[in-house]
Amino acid sequence: MSHPNGKAAADSSNTAKQGHNTKTFNSPFKVDPAIDGKRDDPVWHFIAGGRYLYGSTAAGRKSGHRCLCRLCGCSICGGAKAAKEHFSKSEKFRCEAATAAVWHTIWSKDMAKCPKDFISAIEALQILPNGHPKFQWPPLRFPEDSAVPVPGAGAAEVPIPVSDSSPTLLPATTGAAAADPPILTGSLDPLYRTRGIAVAQSAAPASPGGLLDVGILGGRATRGRDQGTYRQQVVTSYYSDPLEHVWHLQIMRFIVKSGMTFNCVKLESFKRMFTMVIPPGVPGAPMPKLPTYHPVRTTLLDELDAEVQKCVRPLIDTAREHGCTIMTDIRGQTMCNYLVGTELGAAYVATDVMHGKKGATALATSWLKRVKSMDVDLSDITAFVTDSTGVNVATTEVFQKDESVKHIFWIPCVAHVMDLNLEDNGGIDWVAARIAQARLVTRFFKRHGHAREVLEVFSKKTLLLPAKTRFGTNVIMMQRLVDLRGDLTQLVGDDRWRETVWSTNKIRKDAAEVTACIGFRPWWEDFIALFKMLEPIMDMLRLVDNDTRHISKILRRYEVMIASCLSACRGIDREEQDAILEVFDRRRIMFRTPAHTTAMLLDPDVGANTLARVSALGFC
Repeated sequence: MSHPNGKAAADSSNTAKQGHNTKTFNSPFKVDPAIDGKRDDPVWHFIAGGRYLYGSTAAGRKSGHRCLCRLCGCSICGGAKAAKEHFSKSEKFRCEAATAAVWHTIWSKDMAKCPKDFISAIEALQILPNGHPKFQWPPLRFPEDSAVPVPGAGAAEVPIPVSDSSPTLLPATTGAAAADPPILTGSLDPLYRTRGIAVAQSAAPASPGGLLDVGILGGRATRGRDQGTYRQQVVTSYYSDPLEHVWHLQIMRFIVKSGMTFNCVKLESFKRMFTMVIPPGVPGAPMPKLPTYHPVRTTLLDELDAEVQKCVRPLIDTAREHGCTIMTDIRGQTMCNYLVGTELGAAYVATDVMHGKKGATALATSWLKRVKSMDVDLSDITAFVTDSTGVNVATTEVFQKDESVKHIFWIPCVAHVMDLNLEDNGGIDWVAARIAQARLVTRFFKRHGHAREVLEVFSKKTLLLPAKTRFGTNVIMMQRLVDLRGDLTQLVGDDRWRETVWSTNKIRKDAAEVTACIGFRPWWEDFIALFKMLEPIMDMLRLVDNDTRHISKILRRYEVMIASCLSACRGIDREEQDAILEVFDRRRIMFRTPAHTTAMLLDPDVGANTLARVSALGFC
């Protein structure tokens, strides 16, 4: 014989196992107050004992008895222990309607058995006065059979609304439909994190015998016997409170911008920090929940990425009107970052991780593949900027053999060329010798505490040791030595320095060389002349290493830079000057590209003599 729900009767062992430990059933559930249970356990405030009316759903339990969660409607096989496990499982499997007030009711009297994930939330409630809204339970199923709540944890059929998403009654219609019971619609308070729960309100007809149609959890509106019709409540995300959403996104921005790992949201100190910032119990103060680990690395991260794309999109769109420049950045010869630059600025678009030999052909193939796959038309790309290493120069020749990219200019990175100028000048013998001596002086004061203490007597500034930074660390070191020349000269003539007994022969030898350099006037003259020669290169490097476009002024400024360097080298031998000029001439060819020449010709600041100047330089 078939049952009203269309299922056959349970007549086999396989049928008996159906529904065992299953979450929900499309069957009415009758509460039986006579069922024996540990009614002194607080967990029974949220668990109803009884039986399903359809036999197939009652299979697998003695006398067909089962337990039902009053919050989420899940079926539970077992007693108080199984009921507590329903609330204390991992976040993915536990009761999704439970709140801190529920956990407080169940475990506050015996915190030793409380899951560690709930301790901070329960402790936050314990400092609140009785009757505080935070003790409010979510709406319960079968309210007429619910147990008396513990002090301070009142249970109401309808929660105190903190948003505009509380369940509402649909207006009655005319005709035959007017006789139908009212329908509850809407979503519950998002801070309670409840989904798909129909709440019986006073406006809804009573449910005789404690019957409640749990078919709403199946995703459709159903009607029970002598009972109102309820509509399943739609939840678009795991929260729907706008304030909580904005708060979570702001926390996500902080985590990403500070470079913190997503695991930080699991720390108790992270949670306690927000409890201290927004103390519980302050009237009118918002108390949204903190984001958990899973939304931070999935949902919130996707939303933050969408925000970035919204910012990048206008920049990419300007390429259709004004064109754009593709820039690459290779580090360690394995990773290539691609950036798109327009008149609005630059934006990162992609990264390629290359494997195997990075020859010109392989690199050109990688460039072509990436450029053709970007969300930018090839016709909108006007230039391709890379550093000026030999492999990139060779790659450009292979790259431009493709007909589809012949119109794209290759431009060497000016900042990289300036850095190479510093590197090549630093390779000249007499320059390298002076820089090595400057390093020795700086390193000696950095490594030896007594030398550092004596220097602090004469100056509050410290020497700067070269490090792996963006560029020009040797020039920065030299500038600090020049600034401290007077203090260092006084230091080596002071008794505290001369009477110092150094511990080893190596340190004594280094101290003697440091004294010889600092106390020798001609050494300072040569050192200052070298610094003044390198300073114009450093100034131009700083000039081009910013967001301002200078391509039209590069050629002219490069010539001015050379003149400034040579004027600082008047006291240097002719042979040494020729070595410096050879470096400048070798790197100048990088600025003789058609793009640089055309930009200089079109620069209105250059004046009417531009053509004659370019012709004299041999660029035409």
